[in-house]
Amino acid sequence: MAPSVRRDEPLASHTAMRIGGRGYAFMITGDGTFVSHPRRELLMRETMFSVAEMEDRTDLVDLGRRMIRGETGTASLYDPLRGRLMVFFRPVGAMGWSIGILFPEEEALADITRLRRAQGQIGGVLRMIEEGRECQDIVMQLAAVRRAVDRAGFSIIATGLKQCVAEAHERGDSEVDTALMEKLFISLA
Repeated sequence: MAPSVRRDEPLASHTAMRIGGRGYAFMITGDGTFVSHPRRELLMRETMFSVAEMEDRTDLVDLGRRMIRGETGTASLYDPLRGRLMVFFRPVGAMGWSIGILFPEEEALADITRLRRAQGQIGGVLRMIEEGRECQDIVMQLAAVRRAVDRAGFSIIATGLKQCVAEAHERGDSEVDTALMEKLFISLA
């Protein structure tokens, strides 16, 4: 039996969580009704399907169907105002509800993009060496590679720190493995 939320219940207990720069989490019931979303006017009044119809968004219909079936996965969406979006979703226990975490694609893939750019720059450095280019040019290109890799590394560690804090909070533990985090940060220094 799925838990229910009464329509007259205070909405404060069902507010959405902002994630990263422009991402957020949302939650729907087994029939697709929003119980958590940054757009408070949707809460307990609209479903994924009614919003999809209002906004003429077949991608939301497909996502909603997958979520209410209890699937775990990812989906790519296109919002005319926000561009390409990635949604990660999964069921919430045995409640029949589902949670989705939505990010602009460029934000979700930023570290991967940085590392791919660095990979291309390394190829460029190798070509410069093979062509016998000036040492100064090669060193400047290597410095650019290092900055790109460092930024991705620090971003990944920051994400890991957030996860450690969230996991400790879920366990009811106020201690985070600060020694591990310190070791990771120092390894990039």
